[in-house]
Amino acid sequence: MKRMMNKDWQHLQSLFHEALSLKVEDRAAYLAHKCVEDVALREKVEALIEASEKQEDFLEQPALSLGMRVLSSDSTEELTGQVLGSFKILSLLGNGGMGDVYLAQDAQLGRKVALKFLSAKLVGDQWAKRQFTKEAQAVAMLDHPNICTVYGFEETDGHSFIIMQYVEGERLDQVIQKKELEPSEMLFLAIQIASALSEAHAHGIIHRDIKPSNIMVTANRQLKVLDFGLAKLVKQPSWPSADEPSSNSLQLGFIPGTISYMSPEQLRGQRLDYGTDIFSFGVVFYEMISGKNPFAHDNKAETISSILVSQPPPVRSSAPNIPREFERLLQKCLEKEASERYQSVNELLVELEAIQKLIDGERRRPWYTSVRAAAALTLLLLLIIVSTFIYSYLTRPHAIAILPFANETGDVSLDYLSDGLTENIIGRLSGLSKVRVKAFSMVSGYKGRQLDPQKIGRDLNVDIVVFGKLSGTKDSLSLQTVMINTADGSQLWTDSYKAGGEELFHTEEDVSRQIISKLELWPGRDEDRLSVKPRARNPEAYDQFMLGRYYWRFRDKTNIPKAIDHFQEAIKLDPLYAQAYAGLADSYVLLNTAHYGNILTTREAMEKAEYAANTALELDPNLPEAHTSVGVINFKRHWNWPEAEKAFKRAIEINSNFAPAHYWYSHVLAITGRQREAITESELANSLDPFSPLTNLNYCRSFYYARDNERAAACFERLVKDHPDYKNGQYVQGLVYLSRGMYQDATRIFEKLYAADKSSAGAVLGYTYGVTGRRDDALKVLAEMEALKSDQSDIPPQEFAIIYMGLGDKDRAFAWLKKAADEHFAPLAFIGVDPLFDSIRSDARFADLYRSLKLP
Repeated sequence: MKRMMNKDWQHLQSLFHEALSLKVEDRAAYLAHKCVEDVALREKVEALIEASEKQEDFLEQPALSLGMRVLSSDSTEELTGQVLGSFKILSLLGNGGMGDVYLAQDAQLGRKVALKFLSAKLVGDQWAKRQFTKEAQAVAMLDHPNICTVYGFEETDGHSFIIMQYVEGERLDQVIQKKELEPSEMLFLAIQIASALSEAHAHGIIHRDIKPSNIMVTANRQLKVLDFGLAKLVKQPSWPSADEPSSNSLQLGFIPGTISYMSPEQLRGQRLDYGTDIFSFGVVFYEMISGKNPFAHDNKAETISSILVSQPPPVRSSAPNIPREFERLLQKCLEKEASERYQSVNELLVELEAIQKLIDGERRRPWYTSVRAAAALTLLLLLIIVSTFIYSYLTRPHAIAILPFANETGDVSLDYLSDGLTENIIGRLSGLSKVRVKAFSMVSGYKGRQLDPQKIGRDLNVDIVVFGKLSGTKDSLSLQTVMINTADGSQLWTDSYKAGGEELFHTEEDVSRQIISKLELWPGRDEDRLSVKPRARNPEAYDQFMLGRYYWRFRDKTNIPKAIDHFQEAIKLDPLYAQAYAGLADSYVLLNTAHYGNILTTREAMEKAEYAANTALELDPNLPEAHTSVGVINFKRHWNWPEAEKAFKRAIEINSNFAPAHYWYSHVLAITGRQREAITESELANSLDPFSPLTNLNYCRSFYYARDNERAAACFERLVKDHPDYKNGQYVQGLVYLSRGMYQDATRIFEKLYAADKSSAGAVLGYTYGVTGRRDDALKVLAEMEALKSDQSDIPPQEFAIIYMGLGDKDRAFAWLKKAADEHFAPLAFIGVDPLFDSIRSDARFADLYRSLKLP
């Protein structure tokens, strides 16, 4: 194709857009007039119009990929040896569709970087600069050890360039050509590619050009995926130019894409989802195993046909020694229909990790089996006779309490480590049939107290108590543990562990195994869970998860956002960390009420919670936290009461001592009118988590919903006395006073709460003013709430409805309640049982609203 100068391209672009805006019947005359002396130009414009109308997304961006390719076909200015800002250009690393990539020395920070320049031909093109900037922004989102990092974007001396991490090593295609990869190493690299894709997909970015030449492998076999961000900006392939060399390369807009690594839907020009990257991953993994691309042929037509129609040759035909699981995984990745592939990269990662465990297990398996197996069988018969005698002794159950480890480091910021370590050890032991271990919630109240093991044994009905203390600094921590027999106070075991830095990562398992060993438990089938219980895959993720759990326990406006940040960081470090996803879901579900802040709308919070909960369940179907989170989503977002109840029951079935499952299940029981069951379930949740003000509040509130005001009032008196700073307890106590007609007491509480936080207490204060005849005060609160909503806060619509109820304005109250129902504002589900709504219950519109909640 004839090369075009920048002004020629701008003229072509102008003609194209002008012609496209005209009616079809007027275009020919317009082009004939404008291109009277340039037939070739007219043909190019007509070809572009034809292509744009055939492909819906061809012109999704406001410029033409064909012109981009034409303009960038000229080489950019040679920059080697020049100095731009703080960067000295050392050498050319390679060419790209929009410009060149150079190695440079950053004089300011003293490091080598890669600079990706926008082609000099495109510097004046504002659209191209926007796309270039978008690439930098997209890649900068992806902070992951297996993705090439973007440090920044600069415009200096007429040059626009992205500053990227310089990765020293070989391209994956060069590594493959050496044919030196062992199956375990192939798997190690494949897991890194999938982890990078998982990070991208979590940010809504599809790579669309995964191939070995876009992947760097360092000397220590760390893998870096390159060229993220570009492919997200375009949708459809454009046609190759007339003078394009015969190869397997096709231009995807201005982004080079290689045909032999494309998915069928990519070649068909269909809309793409994450499945296209999974297909491309399968092609790359196949090539890592066999040394050749499964679809590549001598010409493009045959390659395209092979991808669309043919099945790749069995990979074991060229690599017979690989595990059979490789072939099964590849077959699923390379399905022609995206719906038949892995439905997420996380699902693929789980499969890869399972194969890795299998390979590691086979590597450790002894090579001899026959002679020694026969001898072992004889010995086994003898052991069976002996074991029958001692079995009942060794399998006796033990009741044990792991008390919160004391933080004696002098650094209060390390409280999360002592709490998290305690909770995780309890979690690892809780699934064992021969151990009855008290939940963390039942022992957390002993933190900071003087410990009398024998008294604790009587209080908790346990025969073993384990406690310990952390000392030192974070990087050189020491954990001292002691096991006490509560019957006579004798010391059964004591030990110390290094717990600083990466050592902490292994401490919980070491302590758990020591406890099991000292209790002389016979390792039954479910005791194997101790070694396979889900956990983080690296110390940093583990540390971030414990921080998230620490802040989540406070459950207030200040700490919930902190918990979210730490859970997200844990997931970034380990995309397969199911418990971190469950923690993230538990945090987001709290953000749909005014009490926990307004950093997200109800819809945004619940969408994020649902994604995190489903991911947690996908990663670990036996995680009670995941089932509980899914139940909360069905309860709060979808109002699907049967499915919510099913999920909570499943969580309780997995771990009957999991207090949050009982807590949330009591909500569903109350909402659906089963008040006696709700009281029982909330009492059980409270007994499992007796030191938590939240479970105490839930227990007291169950009497309020059951219209048992006497017991509710007495219960809240105890709650507020035990937790005087717990504002949510004071809030519901005020509602109890309203229900009993104690308006002065209710007003006193709500005015105090409103002075501290208008968004969480304005509704009930305005309501109370309204029903007590203080109309002007109620309207003043209403005005302040409206100003707050317009200024900065996403005040839920139900809050305004409550004020209008107090004012007796049912029309506006129902209008706001209808809006709350449309947004699926979770607390609205309690209107059937909350006495606060009694004043509008007789209105015909109430029945319609009630039915919209899908309540029985």
